[in-house]
Amino acid sequence: DLNAAFQQIVNGVVSCDFALAQAPPDPNQLFVWLDGAQVPLDAAQGYSYSAGPPTITLNGATCDALKANPTKKVQIIYGCPNAPIF
Repeated sequence: DLNAAFQQIVNGVVSCDFALAQAPPDPNQLFVWLDGAQVPLDAAQGYSYSAGPPTITLNGATCDALKANPTKKVQIIYGCPNAPIF
């Protein structure tokens, strides 16, 4: 099936790992948004943070949603949980 083949290609190309240019000053003030919806800090279904090297990883259903629609916008915000402005 062509759709299944295409989805396999997308899943191999779309990454749920996002390298940060630098470590956040306070990892507790790190907020992630996927297409305007805040993603919870949750190693199973939201996002997780790794300090070395600084990386955000989308997990579970959140990663699946990005892979299902790679045009979704991912935003990583330091210090303010307010919704991002598009």
